[in-house]
Amino acid sequence: MEESTTYQAILEEGALRALRKALLRLGHKRFQGTPTAVKKAVAAITDPERLDELTLRLLDAASWEELLGLPEPARRSTRRKPKA
Repeated sequence: MEESTTYQAILEEGALRALRKALLRLGHKRFQGTPTAVKKAVAAITDPERLDELTLRLLDAASWEELLGLPEPARRSTRRKPKA
């Protein structure tokens, strides 16, 4: 049974799920939140080594965007429009 490709696929999916969960939990604490775009980006990663690398780099990254190479979120302008 351990040689079955289905069994191996199940094990690999379980490992990916655990790595994604760890990355998201640690990142959530480090960056005080987890935007939807980050959750989608992490869910799309299928390489366990990449997930492991990202978890280690989490300690040095300043943001989710820096860690994952995502575009910075748009900043809202604090300037008010002049009244006509």
